[in-house]
Amino acid sequence: MTTPSATRRPPAARRLLRGRADTALRRRIDAGVRPAPAVTEARTPRPLGDPLLRVEDVTVRFGGVTANDSVSLVVPRGCVTALIGPNGAGKTTMFNVVSGAITPAAGTILFEDRDITRSSVSDRARRGLARTFQNLELVDTATVLDNVLLGTTQYVRWGFLRAMAPVPGVFQADERLREVAVRAIGLCDLGPYTRELAGNLPYGKRRHVELARALAAGPRLLLLDEPSAGMDAEETAELGHLIVRIVDRLGVSVLVVEHDMSFVRPFADYVHVLNQGRLLRSGLPADVLVDPEVRRIYLGTLGAGHA
Repeated sequence: MTTPSATRRPPAARRLLRGRADTALRRRIDAGVRPAPAVTEARTPRPLGDPLLRVEDVTVRFGGVTANDSVSLVVPRGCVTALIGPNGAGKTTMFNVVSGAITPAAGTILFEDRDITRSSVSDRARRGLARTFQNLELVDTATVLDNVLLGTTQYVRWGFLRAMAPVPGVFQADERLREVAVRAIGLCDLGPYTRELAGNLPYGKRRHVELARALAAGPRLLLLDEPSAGMDAEETAELGHLIVRIVDRLGVSVLVVEHDMSFVRPFADYVHVLNQGRLLRSGLPADVLVDPEVRRIYLGTLGAGHA
């Protein structure tokens, strides 16, 4: 299996390859030992970088229903941006517009100042966008390593069908790609499960596998679609620590659509609130989450930690 000579790996993949983490962390990753989690509740908010992604006046219609109505928002570089709102607010539609699954009726999507409004999902992946899914999209009969290696396929000349074929040796990847996958596995606390079938893992760890696969693609922007869905409190907290570690270690930007505000609250650096397809508020969590109108649309549930 060969890599295209002209392909340039995105920054996150290069950092995984170079192993820029400190020596102690690298030893832990190689041994499959989870580093001690950061205390996200006491984390100092990150300074907001320049806009990595800009959504400008985007409108999406399904027949006579307007799901997004002239929505404009930004995702700052090197930060965690949360997109929240009550059920039916248009969050998932906007997420699918950004990922390329939906083409808007009007408006523009700019990624690193390039217009990607009409770009395909695969083209966006090559540019550095990677996503996870609310419903797990894993190959249960493949190992964790094989699942994560699928994230590196944009770097090699092989087709999806060949990658999925249950043929011994089909995942004999270039050693550098394998190193990317192994480091992504370690960073996501999956070292001991590397050779385990994905279908045998607990639900929370399966979520980590999907996250590791997205990281193996070397994203500049990681799109997370309700990543805590179906998790218990312990799994949710562990995932929150993991997202913080990914951003801090790799400098990856994150856009997360999430229903559970107790999950988002500790680590989001910037928040957008949608309501009835329109942008209601944007700003720092400390300001947005105490806004009277935001609290009103959540009917008091925000104060209880739920969205």
